[in-house]
Amino acid sequence: MTSTDYRITCERCLKPYDFPQADILDYNRNWTYRVVGPFSVPDYGRGSYSAILALRVLEAFRSSADRMTFSTAMKFAFDGIEKEVDFVAWRGEDRLTPEKPPQLIIGETKSLGRDAVIKPKDVAKLKAVAQKLPDAVIVVAVLRDHFTEKEKRILRKLVTWGRRTNAYGEPTNPVLLLTSHELFMDHHVQYTWKNLGGEHAKFADYNHTRDLHSFADATQQIYLGLKSFSEWRHELWAAHHARRKTKAKSLAS
Repeated sequence: MTSTDYRITCERCLKPYDFPQADILDYNRNWTYRVVGPFSVPDYGRGSYSAILALRVLEAFRSSADRMTFSTAMKFAFDGIEKEVDFVAWRGEDRLTPEKPPQLIIGETKSLGRDAVIKPKDVAKLKAVAQKLPDAVIVVAVLRDHFTEKEKRILRKLVTWGRRTNAYGEPTNPVLLLTSHELFMDHHVQYTWKNLGGEHAKFADYNHTRDLHSFADATQQIYLGLKSFSEWRHELWAAHHARRKTKAKSLAS
């Protein structure tokens, strides 16, 4: 007999009895487990669960050959101010190509919540830190399976800011978005996305998860409905050339 069940033994008289004694409500709303150990820490471990799960995804999303080191609750002091991020990590993209430098990652993680848990102040903090760390990947993670509409509006602004191009034509600070789908994935993210189907399944291939940049680009399309970075950049260039062409015509006339 298990220690917690619908029929348990009294620790005092050793007689079995049915539990709970009252009628069970619909969906067992009055029959719950009380968490113990590390899971009993208030406020979902004060945000530690989502940070730990996000680091797990970063370490194993593509290949067990990748290596990573990290530090949590990192404080940055610059320009007379202090900013703290939930974690900072160095991740080697691929052990088979050692000439590639490790990727710097900064993370902001949140737990559950019906309303928006990603606030404008969080985005402002990430931008301030990332401004000092060009080419760092920004990770934003929540423990639920979606971002709220308010969060999406905030995150679209962060993604657009992070997409400003560097000297190599890549996003200066790509933004990787993680939900419970990725945080609780089994083995590889592409398997999880394939099993989810729908919009996720469209990106369940190697090309969309081959590195952190492509992984981030895929999550921006899945969770924010944005165009890919390449499409976005192409439209910017097309609009830029159209403006120059229009200006040249006006000058010529």
